[in-house]
Formats: sequence, structure tokens, C-alpha cells
Amino acid sequence: MKSKIVLFVAFSVFLAANATISPLSNLTPNNRTKCPEDNNRPPNRVNTTVVLKVLRDEMKKEGLSVYIITNSDENLNSGAHNMRVKRISGFSGSSGFAIVTDDKAVLSTDSRYFEQADDEMDCNWILLKSGVPGYPTPYSWILSETNIADSVGLLDASTTHSSFQAYTDNLQDRDVRKVTDDLVARNWTQRPPLPDNDIFIHTYEYTGQNHTDKISRIRNSINAGDVRIITDLPEIAWSFNIRGDDLNGLLTSPLFYSFALIPKDPAKNPTLYLKNFAAKLGKNNLKEHLKCDNQGQCPPNQQDCIKVKEYATFFTDLPNTPDRHILPSNVNLRVHDAATTPVKRNSAIQMMKAVKNDVEYRRYFECQVRDSAHLVEFMAFFEDQIVNKKADNWTELTAANYLDSIRRRDPVNRGISFGTISSIGPNAAINHYRPTKLTDRRITRNELYLLDSGGQYLDGTTDVTRTFHFGTPTADEKLAYTTVLKSVIGLASLVWPEGIKTNLVDMAARAPTWKTGWGYGHGTGHGISYFLTVHEGPSNLNYQSARDIVPNMLFSDEPGFYKSGKYGVRLESIVGVTKWKGAETYLGRTYLTFEAATLVPFEPKLINYDDLTKDERVWLNNYNEECKKKTGEYLKSKGKTEAVKWLEARTKKLSTTPNWDQTTQRPPSGGSALRQTSVFGLISLFLLYVLS
Repeated sequence: MKSKIVLFVAFSVFLAANATISPLSNLTPNNRTKCPEDNNRPPNRVNTTVVLKVLRDEMKKEGLSVYIITNSDENLNSGAHNMRVKRISGFSGSSGFAIVTDDKAVLSTDSRYFEQADDEMDCNWILLKSGVPGYPTPYSWILSETNIADSVGLLDASTTHSSFQAYTDNLQDRDVRKVTDDLVARNWTQRPPLPDNDIFIHTYEYTGQNHTDKISRIRNSINAGDVRIITDLPEIAWSFNIRGDDLNGLLTSPLFYSFALIPKDPAKNPTLYLKNFAAKLGKNNLKEHLKCDNQGQCPPNQQDCIKVKEYATFFTDLPNTPDRHILPSNVNLRVHDAATTPVKRNSAIQMMKAVKNDVEYRRYFECQVRDSAHLVEFMAFFEDQIVNKKADNWTELTAANYLDSIRRRDPVNRGISFGTISSIGPNAAINHYRPTKLTDRRITRNELYLLDSGGQYLDGTTDVTRTFHFGTPTADEKLAYTTVLKSVIGLASLVWPEGIKTNLVDMAARAPTWKTGWGYGHGTGHGISYFLTVHEGPSNLNYQSARDIVPNMLFSDEPGFYKSGKYGVRLESIVGVTKWKGAETYLGRTYLTFEAATLVPFEPKLINYDDLTKDERVWLNNYNEECKKKTGEYLKSKGKTEAVKWLEARTKKLSTTPNWDQTTQRPPSGGSALRQTSVFGLISLFLLYVLS
């Protein structure tokens, strides 16, 4: 115990030395890297002076000292219609919220978006860096800027019930209020309309399970007298085996605006709430699929029928539903308040959806072979353009558009799964950068090119990242790439006993980066859906989140390195969880491992092969063989000769018995965000030790 106390003291000194951010009283827009503005004003920066004044006028009308703004709605969706944060601040990232007072404005976001926010927001805004030592929490910042009894407003349609409770609990004697009228929307004259597109059936050949069987599983997860209230759009689409086209914002998902009620009692029909439901029922055999009539009503005693009603009537129906209302744990505040007998409980549908059935799992791997081939075809063409033909007319945007066009040729493709991250040089250092006409850069032969893209297919949702160089990479760039590759292999080759949580699995990927004293601020991996959303809960690979990981789940494996203002490296593949086929295990326990779904080779010119261990070389050889066997054979079957040559040049067998130098190398010099993330990693390891 004494040694742990000594360690704690030493660790506290270490944290103090790393806490370089200015104290709370000095937090202003000028703490940001790109404020005050000078002649190098970012081209995508938005002037927010007028919209802030208009919002503050509305706040005064409502008697509010503080207004908190998010991108969400009653369905926890953040499509273009709901991008309030972008409207008020200019920040277009998918994660972050704004806090506005009568004289200050703050954006709170995580390390994935620090650089993007610094670019896009003008100097009216303070950047509150979530999780960074020295920065206040949103609660403490609001307390420092307000007095007792000052009013704090949150829009009920864009706030979860849990968030509202947290603000109420943490803001002490402040008057935390529900706001029922969207103050940002009052003067949003060109607000994108709420989408209302057609719905279509996701057929049994792809789903492997009828929607009636899924509804039975959902009923079995609740108790007598319960009704499961479903507000999450991916859960609704999965439960009823239908898809739509209402979500085309930062993430492009085949979803549709809806709510659903599924009662425990099988004698009571489930109810699906849709926008313009009568018109939708008359198209794509939807009425026949749901077994209802033209008015959305069910025949007597037909238990496999789904009643369909208008979307807006959900809020008038819910208070009149007599059963106990089982709400998702992250339920929207407006939905929670409409329920007469609310009980918050984690939705069992999340895990049902995340654990793919055998048909989904098999077909997903087949989908990944095609998608991998599409990316290889693109890169073979693109490298020839840049390297051999010396083409200088390619930009981040034109490259992204051309890749998208190749994917769209696939007969079962239904678009992209998110806006393609096509980024050269310093733009690649911005984790979730997306090129626009204002930021678009020409593809060169002397910078790293990071390409993160994905497609939506009837048999899967894909997400893959590779980093390239079309000239001669520097030693720093090769070291960064090789270390990230070692992290990829560390996770992909891991074997662990069933029951281990995702936070411990995540550390296998971070170990190579932590060993060299740096890391990355995002999670190592996220769940991925089957023709739904590119990010899927409830599990993810992050050392700060302990979740279940079981066979037939799918995850991304995507460590990275980001050198601010210079370059970024990220390598991302999708892996599936499967049982390990070892001959003998400790105490007969079941062990799990990953199997590769994405089969796109890595870039040899960026790899320091002498830094790879024997096991890493063996893994890379095996992976390359899979790329040739599956992606290569598919390309051959389609007559893609140049793509096959490109793939084969990157999958040559390595010697597994090299005589390499194992001396320790220092990583390339990263920015402050890298130092901060390494601190978080050390904190995690320290807490695991102390609590053990």
C-alpha cells in the first residue's frame, strides 16, 4: 500500500507538469491557436456575430441567462435539419454542443475536433476542450459565469432526460428550465427541411430473420404489462426490416423518421409512427409487408400485423397508452415527459442488432470483399494518375467523388456511409476532416494522403481507412505509419478469454503507441451496423468504456497518429469477433479473437519492416494472402488487371526471420493533443493498477 501512495504522489506531480492550459479565469477565445484572427484566417471560418446577437435577443425574451444548444432531436438524430450548433457557431463536426450567455459563447467538443473547431469558428467563440487537463467542465464554466437563480435553458426536443437531470444536479441553485420552442430555429430562414422519403423492405435474403421473429424477441425482453417505446431510428429500421433515405448529413444512413410501440401482450399489435404514412404504405409493398390496410389498421385477431399511424400523433398517443412505458436509458426529454409511467432501461434491441445472425455475418464478409476490391480498383487508377501520368488536376474532392462513383456501380450499393474523408498533408491531421470547396487541396507527390471512406450496401455498411504516399516519405512519416500498423496488428491478432470487456481489448492496440510516449485521442474502434449506421452501439473499443464483446459482433480497428499542421496517419479495417480455434485453453474456457473482414493491403513504402517482430510479420503475411485470395480473385473475375497488379505489388511475402535492430526509436514530434492523449492512457493504466 505504501508503494501505491508513493506512486500516487509521483503521478500527481506528473499530471501537474502536463497541465499546461491556462486557468479558468483566463479562458477566452484568445486561448485558441487561431485567435485573434490575422492574415491567415481559415477559408472555412464562419462569421457568427449576427446570429449570436439574434439568439441573445431571443434569450432575453425568454428570460434566459444561458442557452445550451445541441444537434439532436426526439429521435436522437443529428441530420442536416438539426444542425443547430453549425448554425450558431460554424462548427460542422458530429460531436459537440454550444453554450451561449449574454456576452460569451462556448463550444465543448473532444480531441477529434479541436483543429476543425479552431478553423471553423470565428473569434466570438471559446473552445472548451473536453477531457483535457486544465479545462473546466461545462457545469463549472456555467457556474463561473452565472449567479444564483440565473436561468439556464435547454430545448426539450434536443436534450436527453439524463442530460437535463445532470444539469439540474450540477448547476446547484441555478434555474434549469425546459424550453419547448427552438430559439435557434426562430430566425433560421433557410433551414433544411425535415426529410420525408420513401421506405423500402430489407428482404429476408439479407436479414436472415423475419421482423415478426424480431418482435417476439423484443417482447421476451420486457415484462407483463410493459410496452417498449422505441425512439432510436436504427433500432426501428432493424426491428421491422425496413429502410429509408432520410439521413443524409455527416453520416449517410438508410433510416427514416419514426417512432414505435411494441407491447408485451401479443394480442396487442405493435404500432409504427411514420411521416406521411398513407402515401408510404402504398409504395414498395410496405402495406403487404406490415399486413395492415390502407389506413394502417389491423384486421381483428391478426397478431402479426403492424398498425401504422402519423408520426406527429406519437406524442398524443403516448400519454393514453395504459401499459408501463419502458423507455431507452438515453431517452429524449420531450418523449420522457409525454410518458405517463416512464421506466428507463437499456434497450435490449441494441445487443440484438449488434450481434449479427449467421446470415448477416456471412453476407457482411462477402460485402467486404467487394468493397475492398472497389477501393483497390480506385487506388490502382489513382496512383497511376498521380505517379505515372504526373496528373496535377486531382484534388481531395475530385478523388472522393471518383471513389464514390466506383462504389455506386455495385448492383447492391445504396450510396456512401458517410462523407468521404479525403485529406492531404495538414488536412489529414484533422481527425474528421471533410473536404469542401473552401478547403479543397490538390493531391501532391510529397505529402501523406489519408483516405477514409465507406459504402452502404444491402448486405453491409463499410468503413475503411488507408494512408498513402505518392513520392518518397520522410523517416518521421514512416515511423508514424509503422507504429500505427503495429497497433492495428496488436488488436487484430489478439486472443482473449470470453468475458473480458472492450476497454481491456482496446489497450492491445494502444500499447505500441503508449510504449513510444504518444497516442491518439479517438477510440480504437466502433461497432458497425449491417446496412444501417456506420457507428453502432452499445459496444466500442475504448479504454474509458467497459462493454461486452461477443462472437458475431463487428468492430473497426483504427488507431492513428496526427501531427498538427503537418500530416495524419490512420489505418482502419473492420474485424469480426469469432471463437478462437486453439487446441487447448485454460480451465476449458472459451477464448475469442478477431478475423479480418476488410482486405485491402497496407502501403509497403511506408513500413519500416525492420521494426516488425516475427509475430507481426507472420500476421502481415497471412493478411496479405487473404487479400490476394479473396480481393484479388474477385478483381480477376471482373477483369480488373491493373488493380490486381497493384494489389500483388503490395502483398509480397516477407521473411519471418530477419536480423533487425531492436533499438528503441522516439516517435515523431506531435502536437499538444498527442501529449494529452498519452496522459489519458497513463491515467487509465494507473487507475487499473491502484484499483487492482
